[in-house]
Amino acid sequence: MEVVRAERDGDAAVVAVVGGLRAGDEEVLVVTSDRGLRERVLPLGAQVRGAGWLRDLLGAPG
Repeated sequence: MEVVRAERDGDAAVVAVVGGLRAGDEEVLVVTSDRGLRERVLPLGAQVRGAGWLRDLLGAPG
């Protein structure tokens, strides 16, 4: 897992990281419930899961 601190536009920072990792042929999973962000990272080859998926995985209360 990698945590990236974005100075301003968090979505743009995620897209940039995904693009860089995919250029190196890395598998990338983005966890977001933001449809706009989902639409930006899917064409780059990232897999996307919603926040509920992560909460369930961690056993956290919803």
